[in-house]
Amino acid sequence: MDQPWTLTVLPRRAENLIELETGWEATAEAAFDAATEALVACAAALGAVGRQEYWITVADDLTIITPGLTSGGLVDLVAINDLRYQHSSY
Repeated sequence: MDQPWTLTVLPRRAENLIELETGWEATAEAAFDAATEALVACAAALGAVGRQEYWITVADDLTIITPGLTSGGLVDLVAINDLRYQHSSY
C-alpha cells in the first residue's frame, strides 16, 4: 500500500508551517527516504537563512528535525543524511 509523505518547514520566528514537498512511495521506508532526500535539497537551498525546524510526516508518523549548522554557518547536510540510517535501524 502506498505511503504518503510530506515535508514542511517552520521558519525561525514564524507561527505557521510551510509545505515544501509531498509525495507517495510504495513503502514507509521508501517514503521516509524520499522525504529525507527532499529535506537535504531544501535545507541546502534555505541554508543561508539559518536554522529552521523541518517536519517529515510519513503516513501518521511525524519526525521533527532541527539541523545543526557547520562552522561556516551552513546547514549540516551530513547529519541530515545520517537520519536515514537511524530511521532504518528502528
